[in-house]
Amino acid sequence: MPAASLYATMPLAHDMIGLYFAVGNANHLSALGGPRHAAVDQSDRSGHSRPATENPIVLDMATTVAAYGKVKTKALRGETMPEGWMIDREGKPLTDPKRADEGMLLPLGGMEAATRATALR
Repeated sequence: MPAASLYATMPLAHDMIGLYFAVGNANHLSALGGPRHAAVDQSDRSGHSRPATENPIVLDMATTVAAYGKVKTKALRGETMPEGWMIDREGKPLTDPKRADEGMLLPLGGMEAATRATALR
């Protein structure tokens, strides 16, 4: 079970709906504002919608193409990231996870989808 799901499912024991939002820090910046204007809206979101007496639906997701935990895992394994996960401050693809602090994660659904989601909030 992903980490955020752990917290979102705690209310199940009390027949309650659970939601969990985690605000990203400087290592989780999203390129929502473009490569020179990083946004911190890479929050992990997790929640469920059914009481414990039924099979709960649990959703745990990042708002970026890849969760930052996947970037850290790639770095630990010495693997490269696929193009499209991160860009550097110049907007160029960043595939070396050990340089993640020099870049930003790309928003899920691309810039247009992320901009629409932000406008709808």
